[in-house]
Amino acid sequence: MEVDWSVEIGCAEIGGSAPVIDTGWPGWIDLAGDAEQMNSRINSLSEVRSFPPLGIALRKVLRECANFRSTKCDFWTDDLAPEVADSEAICPEGGNCQRLAVCYIDLLPQNIAAWTQLAAAEAWARASVSVLRAEHCPHGRVEIVVREAFSTSGFGFGLSLYIYGCGPTETQARTALEHALCLAVGHICATPSPQRKTESALQWQQESRTGE
Repeated sequence: MEVDWSVEIGCAEIGGSAPVIDTGWPGWIDLAGDAEQMNSRINSLSEVRSFPPLGIALRKVLRECANFRSTKCDFWTDDLAPEVADSEAICPEGGNCQRLAVCYIDLLPQNIAAWTQLAAAEAWARASVSVLRAEHCPHGRVEIVVREAFSTSGFGFGLSLYIYGCGPTETQARTALEHALCLAVGHICATPSPQRKTESALQWQQESRTGE
């Protein structure tokens, strides 16, 4: 799978324009709670109604992730412009890609104090790239962006996880996105060690079929 990482820092508070991860943004919904509350809150998100596998990803983060918590997400689809439709940067495996499906999840460390130094977040991103690049995911791509982050417990750094899927049709693009999202979130929910393997696509697809 094609995977890359970058750093975008320089928030408005210090005269920059880079996005920040902030749990206090207008419209923020706390998804945590008991199982019934969690499912109700996740199912209320328009992004999840548009792309149900995103709901599975959010549930997995809430239930199983000891290292991170989600603060924001989005999903959209688009046409690929002819000049980039067959670009290896978008479709690593090639193959007449004309539709793109994208989602992102903003993530904060459960203990933001663990990532008050940029070097710690950069090291995690580099290790994650090595793990995820070993996965086979036709027409999938992951970008890990390290960003400044704010929460009620302090300042530090977090991650914006962008996941892409593409294909000749929107259905195929969504399928590729689901596979890439499965692998990325499986890694996020594992221990920070890059030696841990990600959740298998088969297990993810079984949950998609059976539902909650």
